[in-house]
Amino acid sequence: MAVSEGKALSLNCTVDSQPKPMPNSYEWKLERDGKVTILSEKSPYLDLGSASGDNTGNYTCTTTIQFSDGVVETETASLAVTVKTAPKIVNKDDNTVNAKVGSTAVLECKGEGEPDPQFQWTNSTDGDIENSDRFMIEQKVDGSVLVISTLTISSVSNADYGIYRCTATNDVGTDTFQVELKARSKPEAPKDVKLVQGSSSIVVEWTPGYDGGDMQTFIIEYKNLETKYQDKVAGIKAGPGLRMNHTLKGLNPKSEYQITVIAVNSEGNVPAAPSTVKTDAAPKAAGQTGSNGGVIAAIIIVIIVLIIVITVLVVFILRRKKAQRLAQPQK
Repeated sequence: MAVSEGKALSLNCTVDSQPKPMPNSYEWKLERDGKVTILSEKSPYLDLGSASGDNTGNYTCTTTIQFSDGVVETETASLAVTVKTAPKIVNKDDNTVNAKVGSTAVLECKGEGEPDPQFQWTNSTDGDIENSDRFMIEQKVDGSVLVISTLTISSVSNADYGIYRCTATNDVGTDTFQVELKARSKPEAPKDVKLVQGSSSIVVEWTPGYDGGDMQTFIIEYKNLETKYQDKVAGIKAGPGLRMNHTLKGLNPKSEYQITVIAVNSEGNVPAAPSTVKTDAAPKAAGQTGSNGGVIAAIIIVIIVLIIVITVLVVFILRRKKAQRLAQPQK
């Protein structure tokens, strides 16, 4: 049974028997890509709604019949369902391929559909591309769904650079995809460089630009603008995600640094605009006070000591005078 995508799809499991099958004894199964799924429907009617590619597979209906003498039998019927779907190209984000002059370039177009789509490659200058001494088109099935068409261009020349169009077609519809063949180049400069300073470290953040069609790494050059000391960190590999970061450590506190992030590939290197930042002051140790606070504390201590000394002297003098008066004879 074949049905076009979007059309109403329902299956009916009819058993011509006496007695009739037991109520709610129907079991529906779907076998697809080697996996069996038991469906929830318990009646002889299976409504699948609007047909989609996920409905393709082999459906089995099983029901139970109980005769008056107590004998129980099961009846099973199967039906293969194919939902025709228009081609869909699934790698449209892979829209750039880079190659040097004289090298080999491989362009891929990955699609799915039922029946399997057929592919046609064209370019903006020569129209339809056919197999030749430098151009080779191959098609293969990857798994049970995906079909891959590969255009291989040998000994790439400057005339080969440009836009290539892949068209996938079956008897339901078509889909198209454009990919640009470009010369391998230097990478783009890193973008949106941001610096977050500490007292002895700086966190450098940036967004990688286009890699020029080659694996790129990054260099961070840093220079103390006061002492003129400079150094660099090389070989920083691009990681997952859109943003990258690296922490420079062992820097001087309260010092201004110039930071430059550089993108590097086999074709050359391109720096971002230099950025400057001043590191923070070194944190104070626990219990440590500033120089002014230490002077004030010392003055207070000296004053307290003087007060104590003066008080002791006054008391001593008063007591001595009193002792002298008591020692004089009475008239």
